[in-house]
Amino acid sequence: MKGFSKMILALALFLPAACLGGCAGKKEPEAPAPEQETVEGLPVVSAEEVNTFRGDSLRHFGRTYTSSGALALDNAATGFEAVFYGTKLEAYIQPMHNPLIIRVYIDGGEGESVSLMRSRTYALAEGLTEGVHTVRVVKATTSQHGVIYFSELQTDGKFLVPPKKDRPSIEFLGDSISVGGGILATASESGSIENSDATLAFPYIAAGILDADYSLVATDGICTKAKTALPDVNMIEMYGYLSSVTFGKYEHPLDQFDVVVIGVGTNDAYALSSGYTIEEYQKDYPELLQLVREKNPDAKIVCVYGMMIRSEPIEQVILDSVAAMHDPRVTALQLPISTGGAAAHPDVAGGKQQGEALAEYLKTIL
Repeated sequence: MKGFSKMILALALFLPAACLGGCAGKKEPEAPAPEQETVEGLPVVSAEEVNTFRGDSLRHFGRTYTSSGALALDNAATGFEAVFYGTKLEAYIQPMHNPLIIRVYIDGGEGESVSLMRSRTYALAEGLTEGVHTVRVVKATTSQHGVIYFSELQTDGKFLVPPKKDRPSIEFLGDSISVGGGILATASESGSIENSDATLAFPYIAAGILDADYSLVATDGICTKAKTALPDVNMIEMYGYLSSVTFGKYEHPLDQFDVVVIGVGTNDAYALSSGYTIEEYQKDYPELLQLVREKNPDAKIVCVYGMMIRSEPIEQVILDSVAAMHDPRVTALQLPISTGGAAAHPDVAGGKQQGEALAEYLKTIL
């Protein structure tokens, strides 16, 4: 009985305390988080988020960055892809030169060249059938001619998060050949902004065939390390910058690229007649190769040559440098020659042929 009395006493002491907790009101279960709105399986994202130009609300190409709230496109072939439900897409665009040129691709169609003459709102796509659309914007003009700033992306519908796919990722290093210098002209003409287009050169062509994510680090006149045609920067330096005209440090993401394609050497060949020596190149090209390996420890590296002029001494250095790496992941590839464009640069047909040849080779190593 004594034990039973103690139990009753304990319950009496416990029940008021329990009542205090219960009488304060039951904790209501948390309301479930609202479901993410989707359109055709793609998450809806606000215009405000899109216009931060960060995260996954846009698909980016190349070394894009933000400046004063705008998306900056420096390097040729940098750009972005927006997905939306609606009938139009527009943006406020500021070209820092007159003119600068972009190509706009709607739903994977043939790109339309747009010449940017002044800062204003441009319709990137309009009059579309209401539905889900993808618009890609790519800078056709090289970094030497100026930066393009994008802001205030707007649609009459809803922005969607671009679908993620398992794509190869390729980085290209190059010169005027890689940025389509004079590719729309003839061999008797000089290169200009109007007759140059990076989207017609072999790196962009190859990336398109492979549906790859890509970055193009290239500009007219650049040498591996010499500073002849381009006195302010060389490729070894540019590789660490945002672009050839924006010397902010570029932070190389570790293992971002499956393949790095190095396409320099043509301007070094011209530099041999301006006091630059082959002995210097024998030191400079391996230095670039080692730098690329340092920043991409697991990537395959392809050193391409022969796209324009043929220089046996330069090509031999490239081949010797590749062999000296003693790494089966580092290879050399001669691409088809083309000299039908301005100042004997590749023409449109040549850029296409070179891009197709590179893509076929990359398929064997990816």
